[in-house]
Amino acid sequence: MDFFSMLGLGILGIIIMRKSREQDDEKRRRKNTICKFDDILTEEMFEEIVYKSAKRIKRIDNININNGCVTATVISQSGISEWEFEVDFNDYGKITGSYWKNSDNYDSNIPNTLGDLIQSRINDVYNGNNEQENMIDDCEKAEEDDDDEYNDESSMENNVKEDNNCNSFKYTNQTTDEKKSDVKNFKISFIIIVICYIFVIGLIVALFIHMNNLKKEDMEKRLKGMVTAGSYSDYLKENYETVQRQFEARGFTNIEIVEVKDINPFNNGHVSSISINGNSKFLSSDYFYVSDKVIIEHK
Repeated sequence: MDFFSMLGLGILGIIIMRKSREQDDEKRRRKNTICKFDDILTEEMFEEIVYKSAKRIKRIDNININNGCVTATVISQSGISEWEFEVDFNDYGKITGSYWKNSDNYDSNIPNTLGDLIQSRINDVYNGNNEQENMIDDCEKAEEDDDDEYNDESSMENNVKEDNNCNSFKYTNQTTDEKKSDVKNFKISFIIIVICYIFVIGLIVALFIHMNNLKKEDMEKRLKGMVTAGSYSDYLKENYETVQRQFEARGFTNIEIVEVKDINPFNNGHVSSISINGNSKFLSSDYFYVSDKVIIEHK
């Protein structure tokens, strides 16, 4: 991988790392805002909405509510394992119905189903539709997730409880020490940061190697008797005699002065063009033999 490839990867890594940090900072700012309820939707009403919504989904085993964030534990289809998800309704300190989802199992539609049910009921409350019979009626959308063969319609219907067969689960309102989704996000961020640091270190190493190679090339050319002459643009419009002395001071021995007629008297003696060994666009990084022919044209 060459220097410029490393440079591009390093810049890309820095951009990704910065974007990831900005997203993490914004998420922390939102989640750390204290959730405040109002007289229309009290905290008790929100907890009741969450409880009754989760009660209708068959495989939810445990519910935790903290600062507007709902964390649920789901029993797998096989019944021998479980996974977690969260639907966070803390919209920068307010409950507006908007929610953010994190899940250990993004193949399952259960998190969306619970989030949509809670969202629908919150909207009913703020729209004045607060009658008990309207509480969480549409539950057909939940789908199973762990077994690839679990795709037929009858199985999907069994995922949500009927009205007369409500789910029984553990309901708590305590802060969990550490949520799996946060751990997962931390691991992803950590991996991205490590990759970015590797790119940055690689970039520094590549830059060091590149500079070291340039120094070696410069040394080899100097040992061969080659010298630099600066950039051609440094000499344009300068007095040709001054430029000639500068080239002589650098060791050039084959210098030709060419006068070009010009009707403008103010250009008298000014360099209009200069070339070394036929190169009229030479740069300060170019090396030449002192015996190379230098042609200085002036007006």
